[in-house]
Amino acid sequence: MSNQSHAGFHDLATMVYYVDKKVERIGALVKEIGEIQHEFESRFMQSQQRYDNARAAAGAWVAEREWKQPPWLAEAIEKALPPMRDRKRARLVELKQKLSELATQRQGIEQQNDATMGQIKSENPQLNAREEELKQQEIEARDRFYKLTADWKKTGSGLGWLVRAGAVRKAREVMEQANAEWINLNARLAEVRNSWVTLKQKTDETEATLQQAWRLRVAETARLTRELGELDRSLEAVAREGVVDELMSAVTEAKQSEQPDFDKLLDEVVAAHAENNAYEAGITQVAELIGLLKGVSEGLTRMGESVKSVQAEQDGHSELARLQLVTPDVVLQFHQLWVEMQPVVLDEKEAAAHPAQFAESVKQVIGERLSDKAIDAMFTALGDELNRATKEQW
Repeated sequence: MSNQSHAGFHDLATMVYYVDKKVERIGALVKEIGEIQHEFESRFMQSQQRYDNARAAAGAWVAEREWKQPPWLAEAIEKALPPMRDRKRARLVELKQKLSELATQRQGIEQQNDATMGQIKSENPQLNAREEELKQQEIEARDRFYKLTADWKKTGSGLGWLVRAGAVRKAREVMEQANAEWINLNARLAEVRNSWVTLKQKTDETEATLQQAWRLRVAETARLTRELGELDRSLEAVAREGVVDELMSAVTEAKQSEQPDFDKLLDEVVAAHAENNAYEAGITQVAELIGLLKGVSEGLTRMGESVKSVQAEQDGHSELARLQLVTPDVVLQFHQLWVEMQPVVLDEKEAAAHPAQFAESVKQVIGERLSDKAIDAMFTALGDELNRATKEQW
């Protein structure tokens, strides 16, 4: 008991420290398990690709032999084809309907956007007219400046700057006046356009929402159009491919036939499927484990805040006795789990390379120690000890 007491807490200060250290240790475990989760997810994506490729390779082999080999699969294909054809025909009708709806929606969005911008202009006809007027004047001033610049250069070409100095100077002055006029019109046009910007800001949020809705429908239209094209070109082939893929997805054990090439492809499908399932199960397991640990950590954090509150009350009243606490055995035993879990989750590469072994190791270490009953017992014991000490010693 003395060793356990030494490992636990004996007053409020050490109880605060004990709880904080457990939260810290659980946080470190969550970080380690999070790295395993990331590794699982990465390998799951790779495994999923291998599984997809294996099924596709097996399906291509069958298609090259006109769906008649191996015999056991050919029989299954013919049996599953009628309902698959019906599903693909229904999908064809559904796609055409969806594409029609998307086209209508997209047209409606475009009309709504045009109407929004049209409303701005109709509500501000003078500003619109002024912008158009200034745009024309700015174009005329620009063209005049360019023409006068050319005239000035022509007047001063050769020895013109010497023999026709007055004409050159006059041409330069006229050119500079035209430039000043152009600059002035540019500034006035900028003011009008800034006024438009202010007005347009009122509709920016609506316009952005409309544009996003339009882009989403364009992307969805492209995706559905590709699928529709495939069905239109060869519904029968698509139906057969769908049947083969479903049959391949259902295979979990190797089958022997008189086609060794196909048997090898099927072995790859089965192996990839098993690997894929292992990583999927691993992802689920670590997600559940992280959830449990975070729940315990949050509970301990709240418990720590309660203990600190009691400690503040004790420190603020000199007449109160210093509470003497004893760490319950159930608390010590519960938190020993973090020490035992550490070596199991330390190497994410090793864990990810052997997901089934990792799952078994975690199961052996945890057992029922993170059950709702065990967690409740630990928190109840902590709370009861704190209540016991306050009632007896205060």
